[in-house]
Amino acid sequence: MLAAFAGIGLSMNGCGTSNAGIPVVLRVAKTVGIEEIVNAEDYDELQSKIQSVIREFRDYDSSIRIKLALYDNENFVHQISNQTWAGFGPDIIITDSNTTHALHEKGLIDTVELTTPQREGTPDHLFQLVTNRQGKLLGRPVAQYIQVACYNKEKIKNPPKTKQEFGNDIHKDTTFGMSLNLKDIFWTTELYGAEQPMASAMRGTAPDAKSKKKITDWLHWLEHMSYQQNVRFMNSQQSLRSSFLEGNLDWITCWSSSLPELRRKLKDKLGVSPLPKNINKDKFQSITKLQVWSMGLNSSKAQREKALGLMDFITKPWAQKTYVMENRNSFPVNKNAAKIVASKIVGGEQALAQFELRNDSDELRRSFTNSVVFRDPARYKVITTALQRTIYDIKTPEETTDLIIETMMEKKS
Repeated sequence: MLAAFAGIGLSMNGCGTSNAGIPVVLRVAKTVGIEEIVNAEDYDELQSKIQSVIREFRDYDSSIRIKLALYDNENFVHQISNQTWAGFGPDIIITDSNTTHALHEKGLIDTVELTTPQREGTPDHLFQLVTNRQGKLLGRPVAQYIQVACYNKEKIKNPPKTKQEFGNDIHKDTTFGMSLNLKDIFWTTELYGAEQPMASAMRGTAPDAKSKKKITDWLHWLEHMSYQQNVRFMNSQQSLRSSFLEGNLDWITCWSSSLPELRRKLKDKLGVSPLPKNINKDKFQSITKLQVWSMGLNSSKAQREKALGLMDFITKPWAQKTYVMENRNSFPVNKNAAKIVASKIVGGEQALAQFELRNDSDELRRSFTNSVVFRDPARYKVITTALQRTIYDIKTPEETTDLIIETMMEKKS
């Protein structure tokens, strides 16, 4: 569908005079999630947001011209490959961290070198998500999308704050929905500390019996939830949103990138809250998806210079704050900007807590878990399929625990 929107020229004409000179065209390829583009109305809204960002760039460099193309995630790597080997690939690629790794594995992006001052303000664990096995940085983290709970305020007055509240009588007439994709359900691992033994397994250390039980307990909880009449598991986030908008679900997990669509269609009926946490665990970590800017291969020297400058600009605290406050569907990667906007965004204070713990071993371990699993399609598919078979009573939680550990301990070249 997005092919119809590709190749849109967006010129950055303005009164800014810094770095003025011969115009330099930058080709920018951006992936757009299913939740962001549904129809022409959605597209117009996204284009309006992009235009607002471009206006902010005018004072930075009036000589830059942006030629933007939007793509859905399906076949994106293949499309960039065709363009690159034909000699007209993008100068900047904006996508998620998983796709960035896939592009690197196909040899379609250059690595990035940042100075110490350029790294300041962005937590190390975010850079780790876009660092390859050789320690090279594949792109620059620019924004985060936060996973939150979306609910119908006409049906729910007080959304559940803990996993225990799912079973309370007050919510017996509430219909909950969750996606079974690993990246969408991963937040529930923290309810039982199951992410910790997963990380150990991926580092080559088999979890002990006590740690292994955390994974099994987590899977038993998912299995128990699937038996509840008012809880539904679906195979995709898109199915969840559609059912939510149709009124078949009262509460779903969702990503902040889908909030513009939901706000437009549900208006005042939309409620947004942090995800439930374990009642015995005070510090629940916010789950995020990372937006990354990386460098294509076909740039001239002038284009590369402008692209790197633009990338540096968009990560400045004031630029991050302005963009986030205007769109309210993402979270800054810059810690100084994050402190300013955290209280204004649902889930923002939890995400900020991760910034404060950026040198904490638990947070680095958790980011390692995400980066290894989510960027490995084969491993990701095995674990997601195992989760589905547990929910559908094809495999027991104990069998799935063994499969998850075995999969995570497999050596990858």
